[in-house]
Amino acid sequence: MNKTLELERDREDLDKYSRKLRYIFFEDRFLNLEIVERGLANSYMTSDLKYERNFINAEAQARLLGVGIWTKSSDYCSNCIELKKLNPINETFILINKCDFNCNLSGWFVKDAGRNALYLSIIFSNSEKLFQSKKNTWNNDGDEFFLFDNSGKLVFYYKY
Repeated sequence: MNKTLELERDREDLDKYSRKLRYIFFEDRFLNLEIVERGLANSYMTSDLKYERNFINAEAQARLLGVGIWTKSSDYCSNCIELKKLNPINETFILINKCDFNCNLSGWFVKDAGRNALYLSIIFSNSEKLFQSKKNTWNNDGDEFFLFDNSGKLVFYYKY
């Protein structure tokens, strides 16, 4: 049972890790796009690409439907925690707990549009807490900030 995949190259051949960048088509299906449509990935670094608008629209639809990584958290602290400030230059952010009870954020994590993640800890009631990444997590000229609970459900999303 031989099957054929079609690979299509865009403007870049390799990413910064020397991985080949390709669009994958199989039996009239655009697999890269399906992954984003199902919320299994975000549309990362799409500017000036052939299918840029397709990926942006697919992500917007997945976010609207709350599928995959866009599934909203139902944790009782998810309505308490807010991003007060993100400073990509010094790699810090401030979260606020606006509720009258402590929120144990063990297992909760924030990440950028790529693969960088930082795990969190407790935030006391009606207080704020400064967190700092020990590596270059956020791009200074634009990136995304995801906050996920300990079940991997989305609490907060911010794009700048």
